[in-house]
Amino acid sequence: MIQESGARRAPYSGKLRARPLALLLAQANERCVTGTITVAHEGKRATILLRAGRILSVRTSTPGPFLSTVLRDLGFVERETIERTLVVATRTRRLHGDVLLYEKAITRELLEAALVEQTHRKMGPLFELPDDATFGIREDAALVTEARDGDRPTIDPWGLIWRGMRDKKPNEHVQRAIARLDGTLSVVKGPIVERLGLDAEEAAFCAELESKAASASRIIATSPLGEARTEMLLYCLVLAHALEVKTVHAPGPRDLGREGVRALARRVQYEPHQDPWEVLGLRRGASVEAARAAFLRLARVWRPDRLPHDLVDLAGECDVVYRAMTEAHRMIVEEGARRLSLVPPPSVRPDGLPTMRDVDAALARNDLKTAADLARSLRATGSDGPRARAVLAYCDAGGEAANDNQCAKAIGALDRILAGDPDCTRALVYRGRFAERLGRIDAARADFRKVLRIDPENEDAQHGLRIVALRTFGEEALDPDPRARPTLPSSGMHPFQVRAR
Repeated sequence: MIQESGARRAPYSGKLRARPLALLLAQANERCVTGTITVAHEGKRATILLRAGRILSVRTSTPGPFLSTVLRDLGFVERETIERTLVVATRTRRLHGDVLLYEKAITRELLEAALVEQTHRKMGPLFELPDDATFGIREDAALVTEARDGDRPTIDPWGLIWRGMRDKKPNEHVQRAIARLDGTLSVVKGPIVERLGLDAEEAAFCAELESKAASASRIIATSPLGEARTEMLLYCLVLAHALEVKTVHAPGPRDLGREGVRALARRVQYEPHQDPWEVLGLRRGASVEAARAAFLRLARVWRPDRLPHDLVDLAGECDVVYRAMTEAHRMIVEEGARRLSLVPPPSVRPDGLPTMRDVDAALARNDLKTAADLARSLRATGSDGPRARAVLAYCDAGGEAANDNQCAKAIGALDRILAGDPDCTRALVYRGRFAERLGRIDAARADFRKVLRIDPENEDAQHGLRIVALRTFGEEALDPDPRARPTLPSSGMHPFQVRAR
């Protein structure tokens, strides 16, 4: 949690791992936020001032590019004039730009251009911050109106976002976002794309996607921009709501026809070692959440007990196909849990103490005793206090095996944790799970929705909302577009292929 002396608590805070800087700036622009975004890492911090969603200025704890340096690099003012006016600005305690304007050494237009370039240069290093850097957002107009440099020109963040992202390697957050683009993608033409400041090659790439839709995997494989820059550009277009995703549903038994179903069952039966992602119609390496969603959609049309009356004679063949999909889903889920437990934490604490990543690895193995012991160690050292106490409440109740009495007791413990830290997403997720077990659907839904307001990428909360929807409306609620109907596969489409909006 990032706080400032004498200031109210930030309503949003967390790690850049969950909300990268590009996402924070995009959301602030969409909501026309006036206030500050503060990022910090290893004792260094920077504060971004926002006015109506646009960037006003950036203040850093370490010296950044000075206005005098930018003016000299751009060739706007001669060195002698810069040195002389700097002396005047120091003696009179006035802003250097104001002194230059007063002495008519520079025009207002050139000064504003230099201030914009200075902000761009200050923002560049912030996009290089590691995932464990923290952020805090405060929506407070007084912070901006009272700023000494409150009359600076504001900057459209979209060009700055793309400038900071284009040469970076996609991290786990970006890759998860791309993996969820299951469908054919096309660029929605509009001013937001022009505001990104794309070069000629990037603009041609977007222009082609305006008229020719394709899947994310095909776009990345054939893009002239290279895999990394293409993924970053697609992610940026997602943030800008400039991508249209069209759903392609999996063909069911009726679409394939009797002979098609029999041929598919024979192939599945005699080729038992198929790629699990291919079986579910996903890109290899897609997230566990994407695999779960794909399996649920496929299960609706392939389960033998749900076949139309005129296709009941194909129940045996459909059962073979359904079992293959079930096994593929199980393999992907188990591989995800194994990857979580085997991958070391991104940074090792110098004191050798456990981290929350170790706790998550134990929870992924359903080893509640180890998870509780690690959480007690974190609580004893004062590290991750609310999160560690939430894990203890979850483990003490028996996790997913908790009975009604244990669920009620755990909810009481989590209530006390949230009274001290209302934005602890882990405590909210656990409380939502226990509330759903007790049939308190409205309370569970409220907790999961609050988590998604704080962290829109939280997969536990997304899954929790789907479970709540299933209990409330039945399995139809899990289909993102229940009005859509299965369509015949296009040429080359795998018969298992499924896409999600």
